[in-house]
Amino acid sequence: MKRVKTTTLILAALALLVGNLPFGVTQQAHAGVLLNFSSPVPGTIADVNGNGTGFDTRLPGTGASLPSDDPNLNLTAGGLLITTTQTDFNYGGVNLGVAEAPGFYLQGVGNSDIIASTLVDNLANFAGSDQLCLYVGTSSSNVLRGGFTYGGGANVNGVYALTENNASTGNNDISPFVSSPNAFSPGDDVVLSIERINGLWSIAWNDLSNPSASGQSPSLDIASLDSQPNLYVGIYAANPSSPFITNDLVNFSVTTTPEPSTLTLFGLGVVGMAAYGRRRRKRPVT
Repeated sequence: MKRVKTTTLILAALALLVGNLPFGVTQQAHAGVLLNFSSPVPGTIADVNGNGTGFDTRLPGTGASLPSDDPNLNLTAGGLLITTTQTDFNYGGVNLGVAEAPGFYLQGVGNSDIIASTLVDNLANFAGSDQLCLYVGTSSSNVLRGGFTYGGGANVNGVYALTENNASTGNNDISPFVSSPNAFSPGDDVVLSIERINGLWSIAWNDLSNPSASGQSPSLDIASLDSQPNLYVGIYAANPSSPFITNDLVNFSVTTTPEPSTLTLFGLGVVGMAAYGRRRRKRPVT
């Protein structure tokens, strides 16, 4: 599905989604959550400087060894820098105590439609086994993630992948979808989304720097998440080897809705582009 790019429609959909609250505010309501990282949010996961990032929990089974002021998170003017750590969900979980997986707890979500989205500004230079993904799951042993992946051979260098890891996979990574290689480039600005619509999961990427590189996976059934009453959703940054990379998140949003799913999908699909139109802050690619 192609994303709408008309400025008028962007603003109208964003207004429907989050109302008339200031754009820098962390908003929590029945519609979901929108983080713009414009100012600290007290009482939430703290960054390296002790500033609340807005994320209020971590995926169970991750991050237990991280300090209270997380050295891999850095809230800056209008963005959150997130650095990969040497960890992996694969092979039953590797070094998960330092796994970087901040997010939110969706209680009572059941089979509702879900969409989570983030705008990544000025993509870092992915190499090794770098991953930057949105995740949805119940714990580190039952999780679906989708996003940027690099490594494991020429056919998976610079791909978008949808990967599940649960008891049915032997807690090894299985990717029911992998895009063509070289699908993104350092310096790209990309709106990344993971969504469940009518019980089926997919990922979508809107490359604002190179629109012809935008795309979406097929819609897939992920049985391990069917009928789970509660889910966690957030962002995951990892590299089981090295070197580590830092990416800049402009925003993070998540919403759930029984119906109508099309309005929510459209609204959150344009959140990233609305922010993109307000802000073009570049940093050196790392």
